Order: sequence, then C-alpha cells, then structure tokens
Amino acid sequence: MKTAIYATLFHSISTDKKPQHAKCPKVQDSWCFYNSSNSKGMKPGDHKTNVKTPINEKHLSKILPIYQRLASSELLERYLRCHTQDENESLHNMIWSK
Repeated sequence: MKTAIYATLFHSISTDKKPQHAKCPKVQDSWCFYNSSNSKGMKPGDHKTNVKTPINEKHLSKILPIYQRLASSELLERYLRCHTQDENESLHNMIWSK
C-alpha cells in the first residue's frame, strides 16, 4: 500500500526528461500510461499530455510530508482494522454495506 501511495506522487512529478515511474504498476492495464505502454512494447507518449495532475518538482518538499503521513504505518493500520479517520463514517459504512 505504501508503494501505491508514493507511486501517485512520483508519477505526478515525472517529466519526459526525468521519468519517475518505478513505483507505478508495471502491467499492460496499468493506470500509469508510461508503464502500460512499456509493458505493451510501445513508446510512451509525452508526460505533458498524459500526466493528468502534474506537480512541479519544486513543490515536492511541501507535498512530501503529506504523503509520508498518508503512508505511515500508524494510519494504514487503522484502515486495516476497518476504521477511517472518522469513526462515525466507518460505522455508517458497515451498516449500509449489510
């Protein structure tokens, strides 16, 4: 799960000159255009067109702490126990899913 969280960050700061898709899924039906194309033996398109939410790498120092929190073991363990950040929301989900 941690890898998937960081994959979205590095995918978004990736550029044609500096592709950063190592954490993205490497399968043909991947959401990552770059790895999807590579796994099909095709040349990936340009990042300007295909990265839907580009983030300038100069903002990485501001955004990285948010991703570190999202990928923290403490927060992820709460999700494994079927809890969200809002306990009422979790209870509501359990009631309506039955």
